[in-house]
Amino acid sequence: MSKLNKMDIIYQRKLKQLTSNNKEAFLKVRNELKMDYKLQEREVDNILSDILDHLIDAQNNGLTTQEFFGNDTKQFSKDLFEELPKNKFTHPLWYILFTSTLTIASILIPFGFLSQLKYWITGSYVSVNYNLSLLSISLFIVLLTLAIFITIYLMKNNTFSSNRGKTLTLPIYFLMIFLPISIYLFIWL
Repeated sequence: MSKLNKMDIIYQRKLKQLTSNNKEAFLKVRNELKMDYKLQEREVDNILSDILDHLIDAQNNGLTTQEFFGNDTKQFSKDLFEELPKNKFTHPLWYILFTSTLTIASILIPFGFLSQLKYWITGSYVSVNYNLSLLSISLFIVLLTLAIFITIYLMKNNTFSSNRGKTLTLPIYFLMIFLPISIYLFIWL
């Protein structure tokens, strides 16, 4: 068993020791911190492990959720956020660059393969309107980035699986898929 799996098993066992109120409050704090791209992930994991250990001790000593976290878990998270080390400014930019590069590759590689296949069969390449292709790829990248950030925001606020979360994300996913496809169909016609 890998070290990561052992850590996950230990984490799950600790979570099972919590009461439902403590577990809910801890998961809110965890989501607030884990879903923030500005914080260093290793430091967040360390502080969450410490909080979980202290919360179990506090629960065993009879402290309530409000006594441990205060009345507002968001404020508790904000206070922790201020204390934790931040990532460099370029961290989210690298993430966007990676997503964009992966998106362009996932579009261009199959297109190049199909174009080469057409050349082998018919002797001519696929003609492409580059402006519409760039527009389609750009729209897909923008919508994908928007979808990722909205999904992270909703997960951070524990509303991703609610109706509000679905109402916000489904139209973006729909546009992300069908808008570039409709532009590609326009290219072929």
